[in-house]
Order: sequence, then structure tokens, then C-alpha cells
Amino acid sequence: MTDAALYQSILASLPEIVVVTGACSLLILGQIVPKGPGHFLVWASAATVLVAALATLLLAGEVRPAYSGMFIADRFAVFFKMVFYLSTILTFLLSRKYAEIEEIALSEYYVLLLFALSGMMIMASATDLLSIYVGLELMALSTYVLTGFLRKERRSNEAALKYVVLGGVSTGIFLCG
Repeated sequence: MTDAALYQSILASLPEIVVVTGACSLLILGQIVPKGPGHFLVWASAATVLVAALATLLLAGEVRPAYSGMFIADRFAVFFKMVFYLSTILTFLLSRKYAEIEEIALSEYYVLLLFALSGMMIMASATDLLSIYVGLELMALSTYVLTGFLRKERRSNEAALKYVVLGGVSTGIFLCG
């Protein structure tokens, strides 16, 4: 891969890079910022998504194939990424009060939502089955953890276990045909 092709690939996947980098940064910030209402983490997560949306809109003008054709940034992907951004920001804002009531670890919650978002973004831009599978698993693993996020609730743990078993079976069927 030449330098120009590598640059083109990184540029095409810039929104995904922004979301994953933001998620890793929020994971670190969640340990540094004092425990409080967590409003900072909500707005930092929303800002990460907005920066990714801006990067997506800036790259929306032309079709950009990347990584030897395994990934593409076209209007189809841009449309679905915008839908994913909107739904993620709404989830951030609507779950803020619930997170305060349940006293859950906010930084991990928002990081898992951002990783699920990155999996959905990868699926929207994927052009082959392997890329779709990677995006699907990234999204699914995050949602497995989110399902069992209330560690003290027995029903939450049971639901997460059932979801993992069902996901494993469906992944096996998906891969083997």
C-alpha cells in the first residue's frame, strides 16, 4: 500500500477513528474527572459524536474507497451514519436521568455506546462480508455488556447471558451459512 493509498484510507475512515479515539479518551477521563452528576461525560460524548458527524459531512462529497475496497465512504454510508449519530446523541441525552437514578458508572456506559456506534458505522461503510462481520461483532459485544450493565440486578445478568448465547449461535449460523 502506497502512502497516498494509506492517506486515502485513513481519510475515508476518519469518522470511525474519531469515535474510537473519543471513546478511549472518555474511558481515561472517566477515571480522572471526580464522581458527580456526570454531565461533563454526557457533553463530551455528544461532542465526540458531533465531531464525527462533521468529519462525515466534510467527506460526503465524493465516493472514497479505502483499504483495498473493503471499506467505502459514499452517500449510502453517510446517510446511515447520520441516522446512527442522531440516535446515539438521543440515547446519551435521554438516558442521562436514568443513569443518575440507577447510579451506574457513566464513563463506561458512554464508552460502550460509542463503541456500539463505531460498529454500526463500520457496517454502514463495509463492502464485504468480513468487514460487516467485524462491525457487527463490535456492536454486538458492546450491547452484550450494556445488557448486563446493572451488575447487582439478577435479571440484567440473566438477560446478558441469554443474549451472549443467542449471539454466539446466530454468529455461528451467520459465518457457516
